[in-house]
Amino acid sequence: MRRFGVDRPPTPLVMPLSRSQWSQIELRPYPCDFCGSSVARAVHSKRGRLVQRTFSVVRCRSCGHVRVSPRLADAHIPDLYDDDYYHGRGFDRTVDYSHAAQSDYRNSAIVHAIIETVAQAVNPAARTLDVGCGLGDLVLGMRDRGFESYGIDSAPYARRIMEQRNVPTLPDIETDPQKYQATFDLVTCIEVIEHVTSPTEFLGHVKQWLRPGGLLFILTGNWNVERFVPGTPYVMPEGHIQYFTPPTLQAFLKKAGLEPYYVPVNYVWFMNRRAPQKTPRFVRRMLQSLFATVLPGYAPLPLGRKPLR
Repeated sequence: MRRFGVDRPPTPLVMPLSRSQWSQIELRPYPCDFCGSSVARAVHSKRGRLVQRTFSVVRCRSCGHVRVSPRLADAHIPDLYDDDYYHGRGFDRTVDYSHAAQSDYRNSAIVHAIIETVAQAVNPAARTLDVGCGLGDLVLGMRDRGFESYGIDSAPYARRIMEQRNVPTLPDIETDPQKYQATFDLVTCIEVIEHVTSPTEFLGHVKQWLRPGGLLFILTGNWNVERFVPGTPYVMPEGHIQYFTPPTLQAFLKKAGLEPYYVPVNYVWFMNRRAPQKTPRFVRRMLQSLFATVLPGYAPLPLGRKPLR
């Protein structure tokens, strides 16, 4: 589900756009979604895969949020998520979902890591929603763990595969979000928020869906880390249009009326993923506390909790 802030309703995509069609699309500047300022400085540039032009990644001079601007117009963002995207021929060539559809979600290390993280903080009988769930691996894994889990995704390809895999979905949540007000104890958004045109609107919907005390789990790249990776593979400027750090994500959560929240051990924190698997848990906790205190920009990303009132 990557269409928050888009002015048109989701429609089935019949034919993918050709390279020449993508190259003719005009790029548009957009103000910062957090503070509305248009004053920014360029911090990175990269050529697109579909749109053969150089995009600028800019940092807002007012609030520090990092985004792509100019970028594809909101109305063209849904066109990125055609069948080519899911076969590794779109703007993101790192994942071929056609092979993932044949794999067993029970063997996914990231699915297990996420479940172990959120299981510390929610009721074992929680009702959960995975937004932008792709092919539904996390939904199936959560249901195996005993949660009442559902998924949503806008892309026609993802919906077809989820139907084949019997993944429980709530397709009407996009057209009638009010219907699911205060419905879920946990909402997960795995590598989704960097795609949305308006994080503010996106988080506003999530808050609406959460019950009082409910938890939001977001997994996205940390700009402070990703910008130093050689080649900046995480920067995919057609579709990855928002970039976050722990402090800026915390600011967005607060703006949406969610309280920043940390689980005792965040298994999917980048430092944990790069540490040896046998590192004692108390060492991971010490590292987490140290980074949160001394280098907050490299600390674990905060989760969000909806206030009890």
